[in-house]
Parts: sequence; structure tokens; C-alpha cells
Amino acid sequence: MNRLLLLSMLFLFSAQSFAQYASVWDQVPSKIKDRKSFKRLEWFYRQRAFPLDTIPLTKYFSEKEKQIAIDKLSLSKTKAQVSWGAIGPKSITSGWPFIWGNFSGRIRGLAVHPVDPNIVYIGAAAGGIWKTTNGGSAWQDLSNQFELLTFGAIAIDPQNPETVFAGTGELLAGWDMNTYSGDGIYKSTNGGSSWTKINQGIGSSTHVAAIAVSPGNSNIILAALASGNWFKGDMANEGIWRSTDGGAAWTKVKTVQDPNDIVFHPTDPNRVYFSSGGGFTTAGFYSSTNAGLNWVQSNTGLPSTPLIVRMQIAIANSAPATLYSYIYTNQTDFTSKAYKSTDNGTSWAQISAEKNLGGSYDGSTWDDQGWYDLALAVKPTDPNFVLFGNIEFHKTTNGSTINVVRNVSGPFSGTTAWDSPMHVDYHKIVFAPSNSNYVYTGCDGGIYKSTNGGTSWSSVNNSISTLQFYRLASHPTNENILLGGAQDNGVFRTTNKGSTSWSFVSTGDGMECFYDYTNPNIVYYSTQNGSFTKSTDGGVNNWSDITPPWDGTPAWTTPFAMHVTDHTILYTASTGFWKSTNSGASWTNISPAAAKKTIVSFNQSKVNPNNFILAAGEYSTIPQIKVSTDGGINWIERTSTIPTPNNYIARVVTDPGNANTVYFVRSGFGAGKVFRSTDLGNSWVNISGNLPDVPCSDLFIDPVNTAYMYVGNDFGVYYTTNSGATWNRLGEGMPYVPVLDFSYFNNGTKRLLRAATHGRSAFEINLNDILTHYCPVIS
Repeated sequence: MNRLLLLSMLFLFSAQSFAQYASVWDQVPSKIKDRKSFKRLEWFYRQRAFPLDTIPLTKYFSEKEKQIAIDKLSLSKTKAQVSWGAIGPKSITSGWPFIWGNFSGRIRGLAVHPVDPNIVYIGAAAGGIWKTTNGGSAWQDLSNQFELLTFGAIAIDPQNPETVFAGTGELLAGWDMNTYSGDGIYKSTNGGSSWTKINQGIGSSTHVAAIAVSPGNSNIILAALASGNWFKGDMANEGIWRSTDGGAAWTKVKTVQDPNDIVFHPTDPNRVYFSSGGGFTTAGFYSSTNAGLNWVQSNTGLPSTPLIVRMQIAIANSAPATLYSYIYTNQTDFTSKAYKSTDNGTSWAQISAEKNLGGSYDGSTWDDQGWYDLALAVKPTDPNFVLFGNIEFHKTTNGSTINVVRNVSGPFSGTTAWDSPMHVDYHKIVFAPSNSNYVYTGCDGGIYKSTNGGTSWSSVNNSISTLQFYRLASHPTNENILLGGAQDNGVFRTTNKGSTSWSFVSTGDGMECFYDYTNPNIVYYSTQNGSFTKSTDGGVNNWSDITPPWDGTPAWTTPFAMHVTDHTILYTASTGFWKSTNSGASWTNISPAAAKKTIVSFNQSKVNPNNFILAAGEYSTIPQIKVSTDGGINWIERTSTIPTPNNYIARVVTDPGNANTVYFVRSGFGAGKVFRSTDLGNSWVNISGNLPDVPCSDLFIDPVNTAYMYVGNDFGVYYTTNSGATWNRLGEGMPYVPVLDFSYFNNGTKRLLRAATHGRSAFEINLNDILTHYCPVIS
């Protein structure tokens, strides 16, 4: 079944009937589906697509354009009285067992100035474009002009280095998977100070995998564009595109599925190469001898095309007939292997007896992430010196024997990936063209630098606010103390909000966290799929495991909360509803059949603590809502009252002033984002008003005035002053970025609302200022 037919089916059939047809998710092998790197992406994107199979990109961009127009009109008519303030983290200071220095969010795009090795541009997965002019000591955010902050490709014109190209969208390459959307290619002619979109001929729905500028003609630019499966772009765009006028106009010169990489010959601008994957018949290596007009596939010595899931390539500038490729194969062992060509890519040979360069914690597992992280680079002055990045870092100094790079002074003496000199999961490696001693790498922990050709590394993540939060918690009395959890960067804390770096607490994907409101020295946090931990010294040390004896697998972001009036009681949920009456020392499943599906959210009424509401059903099932009036023991079905369509329910919330008033917010696309019930779920009213039709993740109701409500969605934060009749974007000081969670701070004198973003760390705003000075709604 081709993908065009599949996409048509997605829009024609309901979720129930859709189950009869092939799903893009079914393309992914079961072994990959079990990996944490896949599960975090599945959680984020499937809830946004459901009940469809892919996210409607056209709808997303139409809503974005409409909102931008409204924002511009609003700002032209009234001056905002309040704005968001960034509170960090700008990086996280790693702790035992890691020796990674400060780390930040995932970096996918990376380019180094052709003359000055201290000028570097990076593209964050969801955090925009950043630039340093001093080798990473400080970074400047260049993203204020962008409508979208997801970047996967950056290229500098080698002849005019003030000209920079940035490609939006983040393609993961394997099985044509992608993360959040792309809206085309941008160009700057002043070193990133300003940008212009250059999409003529391409359109706007794109995921840019790579960009390359000819070393002999600044007007010739090539771009690899892919469609993606989850956030579906324009499939007609897939392939290699070429511009002969500096990006003003584009023509597609090669139709190919899942293109991965592009490399120009350093001295012969007519010779250029690209690679593709996805397991399609078009997968493999291609060369052109006329600057990209025509292409020839050259797969001799490479795995067969159905096995090539992803392929990255690099050229040896000092011996340009030599190329290397790093290939992730769709075999039973799911391995990443290195190949070498010494005849301009005409033929290839595997260069190491080692079958797998995936890297692992124990040397034999975790070897199947080449679809997610795969990178390589050849030293400009030595054709035999190559660096490879996957989960771990590898290198060869003789062009054939490849060894893992670890720090023998690490906590395990260089025997495990915990001894990696940098945060694991590498996405990009670039040597400085003018000084091969300088090399930079982008990974899940941000950006790292070596000044001795890769022998030793240091973090250069200071002042980069690109963390992808899941959840955030505020100290009950001290506004400067916070605790948070983020994607692949664990749990972290600060005692000085806004400081350059927060302190590392735990590895994994950090989820729900909170302080004991009677004794803030007692801190709780969780990581993916319901692993719970408690600290009794404010989160500094002294952590103990308090995970319940689960009878199944709970949700990726497992709900976890403290009783609203009794700090010794904790609650959590899987399909059953769990309770601890001794601060987590033991757990009881007080309602094993609370829901038929996995519970994703619950909330307890502050007015009547016996009242609860829950939402169940992860991203591939019809949602379920239930309520309890006896403290969570018995549950009343409310699913039949949920208004259609059946989007994923991201959060349920109780009203701070009325025990029978409850709310839910939806992810996905379709009518209705925020719903209210005044009879404990018997009936619902859509209070979405003029909210944009994009996924919503959280809702906060101001306890001082419940007519004031705030919703976090994929464009930021929206608020209402009239109980949902009309909404306005609260956007001053915050970019267009998904907001996944709110945290409320109230010490009696100051009331702050914190917003945890998935890509730009965290922000806060003074709620008392909102009550006094709010912008009029522009309709």
C-alpha cells in the first residue's frame, strides 16, 4: 500500500474502522517499539494524531498563520501590560555517575564557520537557532523571527559565510519517521540577525533532512526534503531539490523517499553526493557529476536496499575520492555499520570487523537506535581519522579499525557508556573547516566541543534554553526553588530560578514531581512508566525508591499526586487506582478495575476531597472518563457523555471553587479543546471559544477568580477572563512552543504561574498582574 493511498484512508475512516487498515505505526519493528527513544516520540505524536494516524500538517499551519495574524493585530492596537519571564534552566549540571558537564536539550542541526572555528550555529529539536562567536562560551538566540522552532539542518555558504541556511522539521530518517513539523527553508545574509523564508517551488509542508551549498558557486544549493510519517508533510516534496539562484527558487531534481544526507566534493563543485534510506527501493548512495542535475545510484558493496533504514555520509577533504558511510540496517540484529569507498562512491566495503557501532551500556544491547541517532565526520586533514556517533561515540585513526570512545577516568574506568565523555545519543559531528583540532558534536544533551581533534571534550551548553519539559513543580514557599523533569535529561532542581544551570537529580525521562506542602524537605519525583522516588532532604541526596508493585505497565507519563489536605496520602494509577497512606512506604490498589484502559490523568477536588475525576485511554484507543465520590474506591462511568470527536484527553482538572465542576482538555485536532461539567461529568459544555484548533496539554484555573483560566497548547499559553467565552494568547516573552504543564506558586504575597515548555525550558508570569492588567481580546 503506497503512502498516498494510506494518507487518504486516514481521513476517510473513523478510528474504529481504521483498525482494519495498515497503520504507519505498524511499519516499525516490535523491537524498536520497545525502545525508550521510540516510546517518548510515540507518546508525544500519537496523542496529537489520534483518532487519525498522522498529524494533519495543513491544519496546523493554517491555525498558526491565523494566530500570528491575530497576534500582530493585537500588538498593534494595545501594549501588553504583563509578559513572561524565562526562568531556565539554561543547562543542567550533571551528577554521578555522569561526567558530562552541563547539558541542555537535543541538538539536530550544526554548522561551523569556514574561517573562524569559534563561530558556530546550532539547531535545536524544538528550541530554535542559536549562535556563538566565542566557541560556545556564550550563545545568542536567533529565533525571535521564526514562527516554528524545530530545526534539523543548517548550512553555511563557504564563500560568503555571512549567508546561512536553516531547514525546519526534524527527520529521524528510519522508516521515514519525523518529530515536529517543518515549514520550509530560511536564509540569512547577515550571520543570522534576520531571516527570510525561501520556499518558492517547494511549498511549506516540509521536513528538511540536509542542506548543502556548492563550494564553487554560492547560487547552487541542494536540499534533501522528506515527508515523514507522523507529522505528515507534502509527499510530493520528497527528494532532492536544487536552487541556482541562492535559494530564491527551487526545482526538484530527484524524487527519492527518505533522503538523509548531502555532501559536496570540496574541490570539484560539479561532484556531489546524497544518501537515502527507509528500506525503500530508492535507498542507498547517489552521485552526480553535474552539480546535482542528474544522479546515479551506486550501491555496490552496501546492504541491499530493503535493509538500508538510514545512511549518513561524509567525505575526506584531504583525499576526496574517499568517502565513508554509516548505515543502520533493518535486519534482525538492527545494527549500525561503517563502510568506506576510495573511488568516489562507486564501490563500498565494510571497514571494521565489529558488526555493530550502535554502542551500549553493557556492550551488547541498546544497539538498535541508528534510526534515531547516527552521525559521522572525517577529519579535514586526515582521511583515515573518522568519528562516529550513535548511542556512544566511536572513532578510527587508520580508516579501518574502529573503537569506542570512553573516559578511562570515568566512574566505571571506561568500561560502560556511563563513562562517555559527553551526553549519549549523538546526532551531528562537525570538524571546523579551518582548524581540524576543533570539532563539535550535537547530541541529546546539547552541544560539546573538542580543541584537540576529539581526544578530550568539554560541554559548551551555557546559556542555551532548550530543555524539553514534561513536568514542573514549585516549592510551596520559596519562589526560587523548583524541580522539573525533561525528555531524556532526567529530573533536575534549582534553588535559584533563572540561574545559568540547574542541578541534576536523576537520569531517564523526568515526569510528575512535587513537594510536600507541609514539609518541602520531602520531595517526590517520577520517571517514565511509573518509577517513583522520594527524598527527605529537599532533593539534594537521600533518595529512596517508592515505586508501587504494578500489576501492569502504567502510562508513559504516569499520574502521581499528593492528597490535597493530607500530605501522608499519595495517589497514582495504571488501570487500577492506587493509594499510599504512609508517604509511599507501601501501596494498595484500592480500585483494581477503576478503568478498562490505562489511566493518563486524574485530579482530586480541593473543595470535597472525596471527589475525583480520571481520564483513561492512551493515544491509540477511544478515551474514557470516570468520576468517584468516595475517595477513589468506586468509580462512575461518564464515557458516554464525552462530546465527539474522540481525541486523546490530555488532562482532567477539578474546579478550585466548586466540588461538582470538572474540566478536561484534549490533544489532537478537531472541534473542541476545553470542556466543563457542572454536574460531575453528567453533561459537558464546550468552552473552547476562539481557541486555535491545535493540541492542548494542561489547564490552570485561578483560585482567586475562577473566571480566569489558562490553557497550555502547542502554540504556548492562552487565557480567558470570562470562563472560556473568549481566549487570547498570552504570548509576550514566550515563543510559539508547546506548553505541556503548569505549576502554581503562591506564598501568600506572590502568585506565579509557571509554564513548562517542550523545547524552550520554563517561563513564569505574575498572576496578580494578569488580574489587574490583561490585554483586551482581539476577535
